[in-house]
Amino acid sequence: MKPIVIYTIWAACQLMFGVFAQTKGIRLEGDIQDENGPLGSVTILIYNDARLIRTLGTDAEGQYATDLEFNKNYFISFGKAGYVSKHIQIYTTGVKRPNDYTPLKARLVLFKPVDGVDYSVLSQPILKYAYNAQLDIFEYDKLHYESMQAQLNVIYETEQKIRDADAYYEKAIKNGDRAFLKKDWLNALGYYKEAANYKANQPYPEQRIYEITLILKQLPKSNDPELGQKYTTDTNLIKPKVQSEITKSNKKPNTKNVKSQIKTSVKINSGKQILQHADSLMTKKKTMDAMIMYQAINPDSVQKDSIQMRMKEAQASLRTKNKHISDLDFEQFVALSARGIYEEYKQNETYTSFKSYIIRDNVINVYVKTAFAWGQIKCTRNGQDISYYTYEIETQDR
Repeated sequence: MKPIVIYTIWAACQLMFGVFAQTKGIRLEGDIQDENGPLGSVTILIYNDARLIRTLGTDAEGQYATDLEFNKNYFISFGKAGYVSKHIQIYTTGVKRPNDYTPLKARLVLFKPVDGVDYSVLSQPILKYAYNAQLDIFEYDKLHYESMQAQLNVIYETEQKIRDADAYYEKAIKNGDRAFLKKDWLNALGYYKEAANYKANQPYPEQRIYEITLILKQLPKSNDPELGQKYTTDTNLIKPKVQSEITKSNKKPNTKNVKSQIKTSVKINSGKQILQHADSLMTKKKTMDAMIMYQAINPDSVQKDSIQMRMKEAQASLRTKNKHISDLDFEQFVALSARGIYEEYKQNETYTSFKSYIIRDNVINVYVKTAFAWGQIKCTRNGQDISYYTYEIETQDR
């Protein structure tokens, strides 16, 4: 009988110590990631009623685990240098009856901040756990979680909008520089205006716009093939002058200045000469180029009605050749191109949309790429569905 007595005592001790161990608290475990995967060396600060009681960190796989006592109010912070911190809150109060509770799980994704985005909402806990006495379980606050996720989505959308603006700006500058080196002044002007639209108050595109404006004013009265050659190589950009300073200046150009490559000073009749040049482009059926030239004319130097009449004729000619696009798309194209803009960006809670107007030989094609919040990407050309691959190929040189 002795072995039975010993076994009974051992089993009773195991049961007793097991109950005591279970009544101590609940386990918290999880992992931390960033956009590239598991994130190691994340510092985890555990507070109880605003007092720091413990510090730990994630391992190389981004994993962590710790035990939390009952009847406490925990605020836990997850942070790493160069990342936006996140927090969770766990209430372990109200536990009446010891139980072997399922460990709490918390998987978080940290991300690096983007300049211009407000992250103050993340000072609140992203996740809250509390004890439900009726069900005798720990559960998360679903309403709070959904509210925080909605605010996180706003942050993500704002970040993406800024990233897209930066990317579109760089692409427009690159295309503008390429056209500038080829002395394709009209397309270069359009690209630099596009860049200035994406990011305001940037000196580089503003300078290029100023230089090209001067060059275009000289084209009708200069056959110099090297007109503007200085601009294609000189990196010491000058500050643009306002129009009043240019028209009032009667001084001889400074040969040390970048403007010295302009052969003659800007005169009041330059608008008439540009008008003649634009009319010549219309005769050659270069309608889009003519429209850009009409838009570049200073309305003070030519009768406004005369410009408007020619613009309407150019638009009518362009519309005849582009019956494949909708009236709305054409009207939007005319309105945007008047400001040197050929791309349009829209965003809301469910999707991000990027529309671009690409013109080749007076033919306008309207491309739209829409990225939905649930991950789907849809691409169209003139309202017809196309593959993402086709979209990228056909728009890569826009």
